[in-house]
Amino acid sequence: MHDKMAAPLSDLHCEFGLKSRLISLLGGPYVLRQIRREEKRLAAGWTREPPTFYERKLIFIESTNRGGVKAGRCRNVSLRMTRVPTRSETVAERKDMAGVG
Repeated sequence: MHDKMAAPLSDLHCEFGLKSRLISLLGGPYVLRQIRREEKRLAAGWTREPPTFYERKLIFIESTNRGGVKAGRCRNVSLRMTRVPTRSETVAERKDMAGVG
C-alpha cells in the first residue's frame, strides 16, 4: 500500500516542489489523526446524521390547533403502465375531436 501511495506523492513533489513537501509533512499527520478520531467515534456509535426536522406552515399549525385538518399517513402509489400513442394516432384523435374528416 505504501508503494501505491508513494508514487503519486513523489509525482506531486516533482510537479509542485517545496510547497507540496511542506503541506504533506504538516497535513499528513493531521489528516491521519482526524481519520483515527472519526473511526473511534463511529465505533462508539456516533453518527453524522442530523436530527430529523419537520417544517410545518403556519396555516397548517393554526388549523390543527382548532381541530381542523390533521396529517394522515402516506400511502403507497402504484405505477400504471399505458401505451404511448404514435404520432399518427395522436393526429387522428385531434381530427376526430375537431370534427375534421
